[in-house]
Amino acid sequence: MGKQTYCFSIIIACVCANVVLSYDITVATCNLWNVMFNWDVRKYRIAQMINEAKPDVVAFQEVRFNTDGGGNQVIELQELLPDYKWRLFREANKVQKPKGANWPGWEKEGIGILSRRPITLFSTHILPHVPGPDTNKRVLILAKIFISPLKSVQVGALHLSYDRRQQCGNTRAVIELVRDQERSSEQLRSIILGDFNTYNNFEWPVKLFTSPDQQTLTECQIGDIKFLGVKGKAPWSDVWEMVGHPNSGRTFSNMPTPGYESRPDRILATSNFITHGVHLLGNGTIYKSVYHQRIVTERLRTVLHSAYLSWYGVAGYSCYQDCGPRGYCRCGVCVRGDNSIGKTCHLPDCEECSHHLFTYIVIFVILNTFTVIHLFYSVVCLLISGTDFKGEAVYAILGCNCCLCNPDNFKFVNFNSRKFRIFRGLRKWPPFRLPPYILFFVSMISLISLMTVGWWNFSQILDTVYSIMDEEYFPSDHLMVVAKLELIESS
Repeated sequence: MGKQTYCFSIIIACVCANVVLSYDITVATCNLWNVMFNWDVRKYRIAQMINEAKPDVVAFQEVRFNTDGGGNQVIELQELLPDYKWRLFREANKVQKPKGANWPGWEKEGIGILSRRPITLFSTHILPHVPGPDTNKRVLILAKIFISPLKSVQVGALHLSYDRRQQCGNTRAVIELVRDQERSSEQLRSIILGDFNTYNNFEWPVKLFTSPDQQTLTECQIGDIKFLGVKGKAPWSDVWEMVGHPNSGRTFSNMPTPGYESRPDRILATSNFITHGVHLLGNGTIYKSVYHQRIVTERLRTVLHSAYLSWYGVAGYSCYQDCGPRGYCRCGVCVRGDNSIGKTCHLPDCEECSHHLFTYIVIFVILNTFTVIHLFYSVVCLLISGTDFKGEAVYAILGCNCCLCNPDNFKFVNFNSRKFRIFRGLRKWPPFRLPPYILFFVSMISLISLMTVGWWNFSQILDTVYSIMDEEYFPSDHLMVVAKLELIESS
């Protein structure tokens, strides 16, 4: 018995000397697609996806800001996500607007982070520029995310260059910056989130993060790097590779054809993380079915605003983006069709939002408002004058017991009671002196006539509003990647 107790004590001592601690963290990355295609609608779907996935940290690329501080996409999302109390964003570049663009705001673009867990420390870095065709600056945000009083996880958010040589240079700079944040490789607890701009025919920059042997990566040719690998292991691992389904991680392109072909959006984690699940969000099916009417309403609002700008004298390119080869810009919205045949128009030359049409719209709205007021008044009078109707015998025989069958509705209505003094004042307007049914039928005929004329005159506006490009039915042109990770360390 004593020998068994002694062995049991030794086992307990060994376990206590090497306790394995684990901490869960869920992370996500999403390219916001700047302000393309109805940002004021898309942001609700993106916020909904974040609420569904509930990541502790989410990184964003192509984040737009206003120079005057009046608009910021990260802040707008945070307002829809009250659980995410910590935010970071960093400007990378000034936006190059389309030639002749007349829209104000959204002059800057960069990257950002929202977090449900406290950000205890952060730094932002402009990555060294490597000569090449991409003149945009590339930045890195490094944030320490609170896990426990003794543990934190370093999260990096980035958006690499689209040029291959510059990607390699970006990668080297990121590795060195991450390395410099920790005293040793053994202490590194790091997750890299972002749009790596990596495609099927050139994955070498990602392999610089994930390969244990840099010497075999001759494609980048960037010289010697001190890697952070421990005992021959790769510094980071791709979470899709960790779960064994890399082909399931394709996130681009948003086009219905040819569909998702590559996976530029990556989540990389150091070897002390275990992946318990990775999934994608953002396919356009839900967005199209739930938000279609909001998209149509936003497009109509944009076209009407463009008509106002034409009337006000503003001229120029009216869309927030280049509509690409499958569409063209008219009145602030992208219209489905062949862009090569020159249908793009600048304000105030677009027929469906010209300054003359804006005048017609104002007149149409005034007349409709005027008609609806008369229709509403006639209905109120019908109900009031019919309240005393008891259903005389002859009407009862005919089955007309409803108050609306009161014959007084075809006569002039006297509102002599004190409680109807407001109506006596309204009777000074000549149309309100008509018998209720006469006023009702005249108002209905006028309203139907106005709607018919409006449908005929404003058909071009409706055609523009409903000519929605297929890619407009996506909350982003990159799917959101979400990974549930577990940090396991011995203590």
